[in-house]
Amino acid sequence: MTTEQQKTPQSRLLRFGRYGLLAGISFTILANGSLQAAEQVADPETQSTEIELEEIIVTGSHIRGAGVSVGSKVNIIDRAEIDVAGFSTVQQVLQSLPQNFQGGANEDTRLGSEAAANMAFGSTVNLRGLGATSTLVLINGRRLPVGGRDGNFVDVSNIPATAISRVEVLPDGASAIYGSDAVGGVVNIILREDFDGAETRMRYGGVTDGGLDEVQLAQTFGRSWNSGNLLLTFEYYNRDSLASAERSYTANSDLRPLGGDNQGSEVSNPGNILSPFTFAPAFAVPLGQDGRMLTPGDLLAEVNLGNQNEGQDLLPSQKRHSFFATLRQEVSEGVNIFAEGRFSERQSSRRFGGDARTILIPASNPFFVDPFGGSAFLFMNYSFLDDLGAIENDAQVRNYNGVLGSEVDLGRDWRVEVYGSYSRGTTRRDQFNVVDTTALALALADPDPVTAFNPFGDGSHSAAATIESIRSSNVRTSRSEVWQMNMVADGSLLSLSAGDVKLATGADYRKESFASGTARENDREVAALFAELFIPLFGKDHRRPGFEQLAVSLAGRVEEYSDVGRTANPRFGLLWTPVEGLDLRGSFGTSFTAPNLLDLDETFNQTSALPLADPASPSGSTFVVIQLGNNAALKNETSTSWTLGADYAPPFLPDLRLGLTYFNIDYKDRIQAPGDLTAILIEADKHAAIITRNPDAGEVSALCNSPSFIGNPVLCDLIPIGAIVDARLNNTSRTQVSGVDFTIDYGLDSEHAGRFDFKVNGSYLFHFREAFSPSVGFIDLVDRVNNVVDFKLRGSLSWRGEQGFAATGFVNYTDGYRDDVSSPPRGIDAWTTVDVNLSYHTADHLGSLGLNDMVFSLNVMNVFDTDPPFVNNPSGVGYDPANADPLGRFISFTVTKKW
Repeated sequence: MTTEQQKTPQSRLLRFGRYGLLAGISFTILANGSLQAAEQVADPETQSTEIELEEIIVTGSHIRGAGVSVGSKVNIIDRAEIDVAGFSTVQQVLQSLPQNFQGGANEDTRLGSEAAANMAFGSTVNLRGLGATSTLVLINGRRLPVGGRDGNFVDVSNIPATAISRVEVLPDGASAIYGSDAVGGVVNIILREDFDGAETRMRYGGVTDGGLDEVQLAQTFGRSWNSGNLLLTFEYYNRDSLASAERSYTANSDLRPLGGDNQGSEVSNPGNILSPFTFAPAFAVPLGQDGRMLTPGDLLAEVNLGNQNEGQDLLPSQKRHSFFATLRQEVSEGVNIFAEGRFSERQSSRRFGGDARTILIPASNPFFVDPFGGSAFLFMNYSFLDDLGAIENDAQVRNYNGVLGSEVDLGRDWRVEVYGSYSRGTTRRDQFNVVDTTALALALADPDPVTAFNPFGDGSHSAAATIESIRSSNVRTSRSEVWQMNMVADGSLLSLSAGDVKLATGADYRKESFASGTARENDREVAALFAELFIPLFGKDHRRPGFEQLAVSLAGRVEEYSDVGRTANPRFGLLWTPVEGLDLRGSFGTSFTAPNLLDLDETFNQTSALPLADPASPSGSTFVVIQLGNNAALKNETSTSWTLGADYAPPFLPDLRLGLTYFNIDYKDRIQAPGDLTAILIEADKHAAIITRNPDAGEVSALCNSPSFIGNPVLCDLIPIGAIVDARLNNTSRTQVSGVDFTIDYGLDSEHAGRFDFKVNGSYLFHFREAFSPSVGFIDLVDRVNNVVDFKLRGSLSWRGEQGFAATGFVNYTDGYRDDVSSPPRGIDAWTTVDVNLSYHTADHLGSLGLNDMVFSLNVMNVFDTDPPFVNNPSGVGYDPANADPLGRFISFTVTKKW
């Protein structure tokens, strides 16, 4: 394509990669939605640019040249924008998107179950806040192994940021194209491929308060020849941890000085003696004594509240080695083979405070103090931080990936691509300074004051040998594998006056496996057939008034799972240009998420008989048989989504682009287990789907005599069972989300002052409603602590001069919301941070000094060191980790040299 052709109204190029200072490749989206890579060659005298375009496939479509999944809008963050923003990790890139929710599996997750599952401190993507399993993450269009303890998220922190060419984000349902998980959308990370020469990158940075430093080194080698290319990339990344003590709002869980409550823990040191009747703290061990001369009269009728955050890290240390290689070769005319290999090892470490638990102290303990009189034993809430030190979690994650494939041109613009891939991820977590419960029981029962464990003092007052005897460690591992074979053919079926009708069709097979801890390995096989059709009805050679362009797309995919059966998902897209510069689009489709492999494994399930509080019972309680754990009968989560959008590029302002997209997602059959088991019968309406009143005697007998039953099954015969409660994972929940995304992009060329670009990307949620079961109404979770905030925005203003200098400023805004956990509820302030990047590209100016083609960049994130808004968080930290981060001001300096 020539420069003159590029400027025709019909093509209306929408340019990406405005920050061409650092990039040799930019991206353009044509009016028909197709994305093409443009290799730029600039004439320094005329400043004109000859652009040679090559069609590529963009996320959301299998069809070359037909586009960005007609009806949807793809957000693209290219290499240049990543550099200008100062991002050093993939998770930073994705967390900058207003459409991504930070809650869930991320390295600073603090919520109990999520933190435990994220045992290696990885980070994932959570588009629309629907959960990590509802966002499909791809590398070069291919699936990745899952990570964590339960295999419920893809860990993007193992991907080297310096190897990225661009990140494509489709925030729309796309199971008709890609299959499972594409409910909230798709994130496709495209790695660099075609590069000539060598590039060395060095980065050093750190926070201005807290001692966290970061080092990143990367080396890329590339060679291109007439029939192929080779690229090799290595990256080393190392970052220190950030202690809770380094931030005023996390140093102490007593948040009263900040305007909150004392969120201290009752499991503390000194400890709290529990009432044998209520199991609540009844007496506090006093401060300032060693527990050797303690009498019942010395105990305090109050509660000790220990600092939950003592000995904790906000952010773990991270060290990563990553290697990526890709090769492409034309072996004969129209036949290419390609291969990719990727390896990453990430080591991380985080302190989690002391091992805190409820201990049983027999009367034989020589330090025993009995405030109740005549007790054979006492229960105490006690923290072992002073005895054992902080729990240390050291984790190692390794990822391997290999791809081998071929592309064959069949003639008449038809092409077939076939590839096979294998991906493997392994995780190991070693936990130190935890209590050996067997050794502790012996030490507590020991009558010898020299060797017994003493829990009645303030601090640690047991013999060193005794403490070492109860010190223990444990190991947890997981392994995930994905084998995949894929074939897709695409090309033109026929020509219409408006353009070519294009078709893509193919088949996909994969085998997935996952093993965690001592559980057996679980696996499944998935086979799929898919097709996609692009039909142009009006176009550049076939216009009508009101129909500058009109195109539709139809897509469908059928998948057969070896464990959960068959599913079929369609998708329909529409693009209409009524007048030049205005594109109207819409999409409709269904998507699904298959259950995690571990969720189907009932190996460690438990069934028991116990009384639960029940307002419907005359006695106030009902004996139930309750099932806990996973569920082999789980089915797919399903969703229906639709979007309506408009993009406007006025002909009289060719560098202005406005975009608006309305989205609506109805997510059904979501997999969930009840939270508070003791309240199941109290909230019987909410849990009606999992409660069976007056159950059949045969059904009760089968459960009580099952291998998973804990206790004596005779109990079920002696006591009338009033209900069966299925508290396993079940397909009971439903979520409904709607909102709008908006973008503004405006550029201005100044004759003497250089180039200015202004960009805004924002998202506003109308509602995010959830219902635990079909029998209860929805609860709107928007603007609540640890949930999605209604309005998020990221804007930037950049300047690029003619002498290699450039500057960019970013504004990140998260709207205020409501703390409904506190009593009374309180408001949470909005949070605004500012980032700045300054850079200088030497080009050929300093060639005599050997500094040609170098880029020097200074980046400051959170320039004003703005703390997150205060939240009276029950977890003991004075901010909301789901909607803010504790990093603070971070300054980095990067040098990039091309050879």
